[in-house]
Amino acid sequence: MIFLLLTTAFLAADARKSKVTLVNNGYKGLVVGIHRDVTENPEIVNKIKEYITELSRDLLRSTNNRAYIQNVTILVPSTWTTYTNFDRDATSELFTTSNIIVDHESEQYGDNPYVKQVLPCGDHGENMHLTTGYLLTPRTEVENKFGPIGKTLVHHWGHLRWGLFDEFPVTAEGYPRFYHDNQGNVEAVRCSLKVKGQAVQPSSQQPCQIDSATGLPVSDCVFSTPDTGQMATGSVMDRYSLSNIYTFCDNDASSPNNLHNIEAPSKQNRLCSMKSAWEIMRDHPDFKDGVNPPLTDTEVAGLNTTPSFTVVKEGKRRYVLVLDMSHSMAENNRLINMVKALRDFILYTVSDGSYVGIVRFYYKADILCPMTEITSYEVRLQVVDTLQPDLFPYTSLGTGLRNGLKALENAQDITVPGATLVLFSDGDNTLEPDIEMVQPEIVQNQVSVDTVLITKEATDHMIPLAEDTGGTPLYASEALPVIALTESLTYVVTSREESPVLQLQGLAISVASSQQFNGSVHIDEDIGVNTNFIFSWNPVVNNEVVNVSVVLTKPDGEIIEPNSTAYNLTYGFVTIPIEGLAMAGRWQYTVDCDTIDEIDINVRVTSTARDGVDPIKLTGEVNEGRVNFSDPDPTPIIILADLRRKFSPVVNANVTATVDTDYNATYLQTFTLKLHDDGLGADVTAGDGVYSGYFLDIPDTGRYRVRVLANNNPNTAQLKVHSPPTRNAVMAEAAGAPENLPVTYRPLGQFDRAVYAGFVIVTLPSGVEMSDVYPPLRISDLRVSKTSYDNDSVVLMWTASGEALDRGTALKYEVRYATTHQQFLDDWDSCTAVTPDMVSHGDLLNPLPSGKIETMVVSFPPSYSTRTLVFGVKALNSVKKSEMSNLASAIILPNLNATSPVPTDNPVVQPEDPGNDILIIIAAGAGGFLILLIIIIVIIIIALRNRRKRREELERAKKDLVDGKEMECGEMNMNISVPPDILMRTPSVEYPDGMGYTLEYESHEIQKTWGIYKGGGALAPNGTPKPRENKRDLTTIEWDQPNSKDEGNFVFAGPGMAEPGRRPSQRSRISNGSAVGSQAPRASVEENDVGRNRYAKNWKNARNSAYSNRSFQRD
Repeated sequence: MIFLLLTTAFLAADARKSKVTLVNNGYKGLVVGIHRDVTENPEIVNKIKEYITELSRDLLRSTNNRAYIQNVTILVPSTWTTYTNFDRDATSELFTTSNIIVDHESEQYGDNPYVKQVLPCGDHGENMHLTTGYLLTPRTEVENKFGPIGKTLVHHWGHLRWGLFDEFPVTAEGYPRFYHDNQGNVEAVRCSLKVKGQAVQPSSQQPCQIDSATGLPVSDCVFSTPDTGQMATGSVMDRYSLSNIYTFCDNDASSPNNLHNIEAPSKQNRLCSMKSAWEIMRDHPDFKDGVNPPLTDTEVAGLNTTPSFTVVKEGKRRYVLVLDMSHSMAENNRLINMVKALRDFILYTVSDGSYVGIVRFYYKADILCPMTEITSYEVRLQVVDTLQPDLFPYTSLGTGLRNGLKALENAQDITVPGATLVLFSDGDNTLEPDIEMVQPEIVQNQVSVDTVLITKEATDHMIPLAEDTGGTPLYASEALPVIALTESLTYVVTSREESPVLQLQGLAISVASSQQFNGSVHIDEDIGVNTNFIFSWNPVVNNEVVNVSVVLTKPDGEIIEPNSTAYNLTYGFVTIPIEGLAMAGRWQYTVDCDTIDEIDINVRVTSTARDGVDPIKLTGEVNEGRVNFSDPDPTPIIILADLRRKFSPVVNANVTATVDTDYNATYLQTFTLKLHDDGLGADVTAGDGVYSGYFLDIPDTGRYRVRVLANNNPNTAQLKVHSPPTRNAVMAEAAGAPENLPVTYRPLGQFDRAVYAGFVIVTLPSGVEMSDVYPPLRISDLRVSKTSYDNDSVVLMWTASGEALDRGTALKYEVRYATTHQQFLDDWDSCTAVTPDMVSHGDLLNPLPSGKIETMVVSFPPSYSTRTLVFGVKALNSVKKSEMSNLASAIILPNLNATSPVPTDNPVVQPEDPGNDILIIIAAGAGGFLILLIIIIVIIIIALRNRRKRREELERAKKDLVDGKEMECGEMNMNISVPPDILMRTPSVEYPDGMGYTLEYESHEIQKTWGIYKGGGALAPNGTPKPRENKRDLTTIEWDQPNSKDEGNFVFAGPGMAEPGRRPSQRSRISNGSAVGSQAPRASVEENDVGRNRYAKNWKNARNSAYSNRSFQRD
């Protein structure tokens, strides 16, 4: 039997970040951290001060005088050995928790500042990344490329603080530059329509051409915006490089110059439900309910927005292990297991150069080991030897904490502020002083406390102690004792520094006598230094000594066994350190024991990176620390895992989360959740290496511990590498926007990583189901995949929602349409509902399971042609409706047969009448406008003439059918179509090479079935098989005569056209009211295949598309 290790830190996604608060309009507590690998340069500190000062100045103006930066702490690394111009040693400041970091450039962004956002709209970003290149490059060059310093940082503060998203086109993530507005005009994606510019080719700066397939400027066309003559004032989340832009967009129509454009298909509109930046900001605690109101002009005039700066220097880590050794620790081997975990921590986890001390407490406290610097393996062994697993009566947590402070104060050459106490306990305080009595002393000394709750009965007073002192509460389940404690201690280190130790595997396995456990782990080519295989167990079970043996096999077949020199056996431990560089590949181990009873054995494998190599690293977090389902709108629990090598994301990996909760001391219930990096559901951005998922398997009130695991099974993981950013002085559009750089995907070998991510305290009332609490997931990828002018239809596609968020299957869909986006925002119910009879493919009442792709073909009366329609979707369960989806627009126009240039007389025109600013300046000047108008009129006239001609041909064809006249090919315009679901389902009548068709036309009033079966017979109109004597005979099937009121194209559609890769057999002509078929050239039939095949003789131009997988049309 095998259990995956499940122990986690109590960690909301923002719990470890330096706390920034807005008090009386001033932000306090901002920390800027410099990475230890950044070369020492005092000018970096000077530039940080200069640029943050500009951020503060511009932030006040951008927020309408509601916020500025009041004080900042700059953390310089300990690697800056000669830097002495700092104010004090660091205390609570850590690089890992800094709000703004300074590091080397990333491949994707270059020197462009950026904020990694992994949480939904309105939630904070991870941190703001500045590079040394951005800080040290001459100002003129930086501002030409990335925009004005102050406004650039305000833009990224919007991401970091308020959870806003970009409003310029993020083409690197697939967002478009142009779209059709509700009037059918071509518009550029931007927040304020008052921003003027021209669609041009970036290389030549010449006007763009129109793509005939989309009616939009061709894909490499950009929207070039001049700096002069602009009236727009918003938004700094958009083209903040323009001089006139200084504020955020709003939904206040009385301020047209920063009015939010709800129609633009931007990331902000998609993820924030078309809300403006200010709508999100006003709902943030910084400004909600009117807090931090705008300063008066008099107050602003007297305000100095220059922040106060404090420079601190990173010191060495100092840990005091404060251990409960009261009698209760004897239960379930708690004391023995704690000592084992501490042994692992001291020998293999704590970093060289750190200081470690040990204190035990019961009714009093003793310092077992004074503060000792870890300088060698021998020193580590000396510290381990001081652990004395004795037991005493009573528990005085306060006494233990005070002696932890004393151990720090007694040490020489180290400071107390910034040190960490690690408090272990299994229960409540029984003897004063208690935690509350000592906590003020801890806060006064600026010491943080990480609390390790060994049992679920451990006092909840330990949790606020950690939170109030800047530490982290950690919870280790007794069901997995040693591994749980070991990983908790690992987090103590990794939360404070970039530890070189990587955990590849952590397992708790059960082995009985005469049984073996076989396991394996992959050591990849990035790592292999200081590799350790660690096996631990309880050495005595029922007064019987337990002997465990391990056999380790290297990838080349070499075996390490108990008599090998690398094999170390101590009391309850087998450790196998791999000398030198561990071989890359799959390492296998076999564990057996000689006990009668089944015993638990803990397995842990760790390693570090090779010299000069950035290894693949996995980190995890949980967005919430407490969730009460009695609340009216509880926040969903999101589990996140970040997998990358330095700054490059690892994509297409197998990433899972395991969550456990224990109902008693010995039983553990475990849940497994697949995490996704697809930009849907809980995941914000596809392909960024952050894998996310909602956790909904919550059976009861309790503590839920989370860990995440990643591997390359089944060999699909890739490293996503961007080409180096270009170095042009000025970008063609939206200065500061990430470049859409070419991407290379490099296959990765096998690897294993495992870390824990957090624990959540859940309150769940009896009888509450998740579908009662959460509606189906909001659909965020609704799109129009195709429109058909000939058929007056639109093909909608989206990813199916679930019953509760993305779990299960929704009950039904509600699809509505309108002619404007605003109508959806004003009143969903006022928009016209799509009814089932309008849907020729797909099913409103039978959604697909969550995660599947829904494809729905919706037909409209011909009067809707040449009009723009806007679509929205809601998914329903039995209790709730989802939020409205993102909106998708469709304009049903005749297809343009050629790629035409966008007419223009002048490169840029600034309109004199501000009332006309709503229109994009693509066709500029009076002459250009007239030419564009004439072209549109000509297109509409041709389209109407063609439609009338088709109707006349159809009437003649129907008359010929009645009169029995044989027609020649070309006298009737027919489409023979196979809807997408044909290729996803088995044929309704199972014959070899079977093909079944339904003859219908657009009114859908007449249906007759016919078919051709290669060697199997024909399907007659009554639906029964009709054998043939001669396989070469052509089968003739008659259909009913259409009513005279019916108009439209005949459509052949079948329940089983062909399986993928099979030859479709179809060439048709009309003869005496009958259709005959014969063999057509070979063509591959694939799901969602898009391509063109030329068919011989009567039928040509066969087309594949999302709507019609196989379409035959008159040439």
